[in-house]
Amino acid sequence: MNKAVLYIATSLDGFVAGENDDISWLFRYNDVDYGYDQFFSGIGAIIQGRRAYDVEVQHGWQNAHPVPTFVLSHAPPEQSRQRADIVFTAEDIAVVLEQAKQLTSKDVWIEGGANNDRGLIQLIYRRQ
Repeated sequence: MNKAVLYIATSLDGFVAGENDDISWLFRYNDVDYGYDQFFSGIGAIIQGRRAYDVEVQHGWQNAHPVPTFVLSHAPPEQSRQRADIVFTAEDIAVVLEQAKQLTSKDVWIEGGANNDRGLIQLIYRRQ
């Protein structure tokens, strides 16, 4: 049975990006083996927030995760997406999580941002 997995890098304030979406603090860890390859081998879909998506596009990483990706957003992107398996949706994270689970037998990665992370935690809390 697949599950939702929260796997993030974050600073003490709970965010990945700083002012002006600065993520340069992450680059010092590029050569550290923190188990990402093993982790990603078990991922079949991703749910991420719009800001996380935009930061990835800004850095040229929109093709870094070749699995179906749901981007939680109330507005479509200004540029056309480069992959057909990227879906922009304003639906609740619970609905999107069920859609993602239907696509794969692997786990679903809740990639971030902070609002999505809180939404997932609230969803888990409601189901207990």
